[in-house]
Amino acid sequence: MASRADLIEEILTANGGRMRVAEITRALAARENSDTGLLRRNAAVPATVRQDNSTRIKRGQAKRFRSYESSGQGDEERGFVSLVRIQGQISSDGEIGIPEQIQNANLQVREELRKYIAAMSWQDFESAFLSQFLEALGFQEIVITQPTRDGGKDAECTYKVGLVTHEAVVSAKHWNTQTVGLNEVQRVRGISSNADTGIIFTSSKFTEPAIAEAQERKFGQRSIVLIDGNQIVETCVREALGVEPVQLPTLFRFTGIARSDEEELDLEE
Repeated sequence: MASRADLIEEILTANGGRMRVAEITRALAARENSDTGLLRRNAAVPATVRQDNSTRIKRGQAKRFRSYESSGQGDEERGFVSLVRIQGQISSDGEIGIPEQIQNANLQVREELRKYIAAMSWQDFESAFLSQFLEALGFQEIVITQPTRDGGKDAECTYKVGLVTHEAVVSAKHWNTQTVGLNEVQRVRGISSNADTGIIFTSSKFTEPAIAEAQERKFGQRSIVLIDGNQIVETCVREALGVEPVQLPTLFRFTGIARSDEEELDLEE
């Protein structure tokens, strides 16, 4: 399902890559079958663009929108949003731009990280790596159980939501080809423990029935959190686990210098 940022990108692409916020808002309301006035009052378009750019930058991806920012950090005229690059467009000299080069390099790092995790032994995946991953996410009191293939729990931990401390049991599955199915979700729900949360951590993927089962929680049942291979990689990048950010020099972009109306009149004469 396309996100709101995806819809805004599609609207801009279909209209030359640059539009007024008001025009995008009307088009977005039509696409979402929502109220134009509500989207305008909530500043939906600027907020979505700002959040999308921020998220992509944190992930090491090139941002896709230019927009006005009252802080002075924006790169577009007030009231307008544009695409950083219209789809398929390249620079005048035929070279890939610097943001795209950085994004491509980060995609390569993600692939290297994915291969590295896949090459781990199941013992390392279910012990040292699992412990580091949970710690990076803020879990506490992490206890790794004795590594076995008996299908039991691989870790216990706690986490806080506000002032409330919760307990969780973790099942780790280092599978590179086999997907994690419905039975595993049901098994983790049934593990004997006081934990109110179950976490299934896998280098593979989950089947649709497994995802549906995890989302459906009846009263008194243990909630289930699913973490697949893609989420593991993205979390490692975000939390600098197995990777490290590289500080680059500031990149400047020429914008020109604003002139007063009198100076412009003198030049015209």
